[in-house]
Amino acid sequence: VINFVTRHDYQGIDLDAYLSGTQEGGAGRRTASLSAGFGDLRADGFNVMTVLDLQRTQRLGTEQRAFIGRLNVPGELPHLLSGYTSPANIRISGDQLDYLQSVGFKINGQLINAKTFNLNVPTCNGPANLYLPNGAGGAFGCTYDYMRDTELYPSSNKQSSLTRAVWQLNPDHKLYSEFSFARAQTDYVGSAARIEGLPLDVSKVPVLAATGLASVDPELLIRGRLFEAGRRTSTLTSVGTRWVTGLSGSFGSWDYDLAFNHSVNRVSDADTHGYLLRDKLAEGVASGLINPFGPSSAAGVALINSIQVNDV
Repeated sequence: VINFVTRHDYQGIDLDAYLSGTQEGGAGRRTASLSAGFGDLRADGFNVMTVLDLQRTQRLGTEQRAFIGRLNVPGELPHLLSGYTSPANIRISGDQLDYLQSVGFKINGQLINAKTFNLNVPTCNGPANLYLPNGAGGAFGCTYDYMRDTELYPSSNKQSSLTRAVWQLNPDHKLYSEFSFARAQTDYVGSAARIEGLPLDVSKVPVLAATGLASVDPELLIRGRLFEAGRRTSTLTSVGTRWVTGLSGSFGSWDYDLAFNHSVNRVSDADTHGYLLRDKLAEGVASGLINPFGPSSAAGVALINSIQVNDV
């Protein structure tokens, strides 16, 4: 058994720094630490020391790693596929499908034969939106591959410090006090917000309006993903403080250490980007300001930015 006895005093200054990066980008790391102290416990009767540590880690996204595109996600990880895409897939009823078939409506040169379809097939706005006939979007729709548009490692910022002071009251007794602080902030990023099951009037889709589909049912359902809102981001912040004041020493053959400790730890989790007010989003899509099938107008982008739910 080896017992380690930490020092009661430190004098001088030490500075350490570390920097790393990756060839393809992402996951870089920077750290710096400073240690400083003054006062000789035996000669001066006191010592004060402080340590400061800073760390920052960069995010790593799947778009920064070439091997992600070579993964056989549909065959091996089908649960990482979604039918909510950009441009949006359209979902229709059975009656609407029967009507479109009766008028010979085609997708990608083929008579439509599914309730879910995408007018852009086979061009589905890669790399995350793909045309996969056996995927979640089906043979007439687009499929979203989470693995091509997600974060593998979050960005983070960490700061911590420790300050300690010791006073030699007499040869047998010491008074000490220390304060520590630690803060960590991590940004967890997911996929862009979904446009889930929002109704859209057929008149907003000219190619379908021209078929007379509104005579059967004027309402379509949208299954989209709003890249213009950015990726959904949640920020986890933890802050901890600790204050210790104590007295240590010896009485004869007996050692003692008495201390008062006060510690506080707080953790908060807030949605900071990419989450939208659903009722306002539905109004924007219904009015045509927000375009689920392509780039929105400047007014549409302004609306998207105005309905972001931040710091909640």
